Amino acid sequence: MLPPDIEESILSTLQILFTQQLITHVSGDVLALKVLKQAPLQDDPTAVAPYFVYEKNPDKGTQRITHHEEHIYGSAEIGGPIRALISFHGICGTPLATTKEQAQRDINNLMSRIMNALTTYFDLSGVVGHGLTSPDMSRIIEGANQFYMFDEDIKTRVYGGESTWYGEGQIYWRYPVSWYVQSQFV
Repeated sequence: MLPPDIEESILSTLQILFTQQLITHVSGDVLALKVLKQAPLQDDPTAVAPYFVYEKNPDKGTQRITHHEEHIYGSAEIGGPIRALISFHGICGTPLATTKEQAQRDINNLMSRIMNALTTYFDLSGVVGHGLTSPDMSRIIEGANQFYMFDEDIKTRVYGGESTWYGEGQIYWRYPVSWYVQSQFV
């Protein structure tokens, strides 16, 4: 059996981060999460809202760092680690609101909480220790930058009509990972 890779380490650390930062126990907080888990959400979104589900981005997954991205995350060197970006995707939703404006405020507030958690711990250090590595120590988050961590547009949308409105948001982010491959020549 293969040991878990850096993706599993990141996903389990994200669960800890989001639990610590997004689950509030403040009386009257209508955006206190009821559901926080890895995707998919298999329930009626309006019945379990507010919620936040996240996953490794199925469309992008893990990609090599491009020449342009080397200026952001650091360049690859001969004999150095293989550099890649691992992309993630999250979807959140708000409870029902009676006005479109309230639903928009709620989704903006919830997205702001998620973005704040991600940018505060942009390299996931400090969540479970100093720096995040794969169990075999060959892969590590290196060169993370809170200004470049969001991968695509952050999207919010409000659905509904009359006196029932619901907000949904999508967020995409990524982590730069260095893979230190053991040399076979000793």
